[in-house]
Amino acid sequence: FDTQSPSAITTDEKEVDRQMRLLYRVAELGPVSTEPHVLEALELGPSEASQLISRILFTAQRSAYESTGKLVCVSETSIDREPWFTYQALELGAFSDRWTVTTRIASDKYKTRQFRDATLAVSTKAAFCWAAVHPHAYSQQLLTYVREKARIPDLGFASAIYSASGKATAGYSDSNVNGIILQAIAYMLDGRQPVLKAA
Repeated sequence: FDTQSPSAITTDEKEVDRQMRLLYRVAELGPVSTEPHVLEALELGPSEASQLISRILFTAQRSAYESTGKLVCVSETSIDREPWFTYQALELGAFSDRWTVTTRIASDKYKTRQFRDATLAVSTKAAFCWAAVHPHAYSQQLLTYVREKARIPDLGFASAIYSASGKATAGYSDSNVNGIILQAIAYMLDGRQPVLKAA
């Protein structure tokens, strides 16, 4: 199929102007998360758009940690309580409540600050992905944290670690989480080459 990225900007503007236009476009689309931007780098190699969005998200997560002391690493993630799956992301352009947690279920109880604070989590698969595509002291700190707190013997890794409690999703994982973790590890072991370029 002939497809085009929703964040694609076709313009002959200078790089800074093009990037600003891209950021406005991305902000119109909604909050940004680790996926699909970092997965694009793992699988295909980064586009200009995914590289910029990833850099901004990584910097925002690191800055949040530096100002609060709490690790931030957002992604879509399964959780061990209702509603069982959340989309956690950065709201571009927001000055407060920048970190969002949304669900597919249209219920007011999942739209409260209390729900957000209780379910905001460090995503295990995202931590591995950041360590793979963005080597940095902060991504290494995320990786060390999830390796210590989220490992489930004979199963792999829990999907996330709740920011409020510091506890991993209890005995709760899925093939998506562990498949992406294996993909990130393979990427690192293969000299950080995208999967389709290595094939």
